Amino acid sequence: MNGRRSSEPRHLFALLYIRANGFLRCLLVASAFVAAALASTMAPGQSYPTKPIRLIIGYEPGGGADNVARLLAAPIAEVLGQQIVVDNRSGANGVVAAEMVARSPQDGYTIHVVTSSHVTNPAVYPKLSYDTAKDFTAVSELADAPLVMVVHPSMKASNVAEFIEIAKAKPGELIYASAGLGNMTQVAAELFSLMVGIKMIHVPYKGSGPAIIDLIGGRTTVYFPPVPSAFPHIQSGKLKALAVTGNKRSRTAPAIPTLAESGLAGYEAGSWYGVIVPKGTPPNIVGVLHAASVKALQLPLTQERMKTQGLEPVGSSPAEFDAKIKRDIVKWRRVFKEANIVMQ
Repeated sequence: MNGRRSSEPRHLFALLYIRANGFLRCLLVASAFVAAALASTMAPGQSYPTKPIRLIIGYEPGGGADNVARLLAAPIAEVLGQQIVVDNRSGANGVVAAEMVARSPQDGYTIHVVTSSHVTNPAVYPKLSYDTAKDFTAVSELADAPLVMVVHPSMKASNVAEFIEIAKAKPGELIYASAGLGNMTQVAAELFSLMVGIKMIHVPYKGSGPAIIDLIGGRTTVYFPPVPSAFPHIQSGKLKALAVTGNKRSRTAPAIPTLAESGLAGYEAGSWYGVIVPKGTPPNIVGVLHAASVKALQLPLTQERMKTQGLEPVGSSPAEFDAKIKRDIVKWRRVFKEANIVMQ
């Protein structure tokens, strides 16, 4: 009887060991399955990028978008550890490039630097082959490029309020220049006119250079050019600056107030630059591109180069940039309609 009793505990322990071992095996198998599932979802982001990335620009070399893209391509490539190949596909104010990007693979190897024309184009070209709000995924706004409201020095207006007073006393007589029909320099002026309730005559030019020359010559009254193109003439006294169009003062010209500070609460206009990718690009890849862009923008050399070009670094999140794009599409469609801006 003693031998039988002594064997029972051993049988019991053996049974418990077998059951525990079976449970442990099940637990290990389940853990391995979960780990494999997580690895499969994380692998694309961890392995991306494994080859060169093509960066599409919708304008000719030497322009604003091209300068910003090339300024940031090298530091972003260094952060990612892969080459970035710049590809200029100009045409129709950026539409040609956007059409190509919308049809590109959704793998993060085709990225697109866009300007604020990306959100005015739906008003300029009502029958686009793509949906600006739905066919792309926002990565980050890279930089703002505010405009500056300038007049000829002979004009008896030292601030925005005095300019509005003169404009209202001479309805339809003042002439504003722009760098072309539908250009942000026109849209900014029309937004200003709508907000203050004035009407001015529009004279479009083929670029900012000729528009500035004629304003200096006294052939037009006012112009809303990019800060860098006007600042040397402001410093020399050939032009008088009344306000900048951004939501904060320009680092290039901090003494010039914003239009919002000058009494036009809520006024904001100007060029901006950002990165988008085809809709459907995996979120983890979007996250990698966003993190690389922000890191590149934070580099001291990048900051200094942007300042010399009158650019304000941004680095917004994908969600913030997406919201800005959608908000601006609605805003500029309204301005085009109310100002009766018709492309010819």
